Amino acid sequence: MRTYILAESPEAAISVSNIVSASGATPIISNKRARSYREMLDEIAAQQDAYDLYFMVTADPVNASIDANKRQGMRAYFCDSQRYVAASRDAGTNVVVLDIRTVSRPEYSSIISGFAGSSSMPGKAASAVSGIQKIIPFRQAQQPQQQPQQQQPSQQSQKAQKRMIIEAKQKGKPKGGDEDYAPQQPKGPSPRSKSGLFGKLKDSLGIE
Repeated sequence: MRTYILAESPEAAISVSNIVSASGATPIISNKRARSYREMLDEIAAQQDAYDLYFMVTADPVNASIDANKRQGMRAYFCDSQRYVAASRDAGTNVVVLDIRTVSRPEYSSIISGFAGSSSMPGKAASAVSGIQKIIPFRQAQQPQQQPQQQQPSQQSQKAQKRMIIEAKQKGKPKGGDEDYAPQQPKGPSPRSKSGLFGKLKDSLGIE
């Protein structure tokens, strides 16, 4: 693993370089004397693809890590304890921020060697998260287009059923309407005609 070391003092850069080389990695110290962490971040941004890991030693590590995470391609972590090494390494950290006031302490050797001696490449977790964020909006954009297609057949079927009901009602009615319709009674002899015939028969036969 190729590591690049930037520090606000030469003593801090040499201390970090000795631990990195003892871990089996190749340390390269910046030949620029940075006055602030912003200058170091500008130098990292100019060559961030050239190295696998960057160690930045500054007097303001908290603000340095915040500013670094705002820049494209940087995932910085202010690490001051061994318990944070595994979590920050798995998160894809490629810029390790150290405090210049405590970097010479013996416990910092385990922190630096934990990053420099790792065989995993930084940035894998970050690339996986960005891939998931690209897939989710694409799926959400495809879902609303399916709703109008499902509603159209149901509306057409309802209209067709209403038309069939109206046509069936119109066919069952007579042309003159309900008011003109009246059942016709069978024709037969009227009471008057019956009484006239019986009367003639009675007269002809002499029946009273």
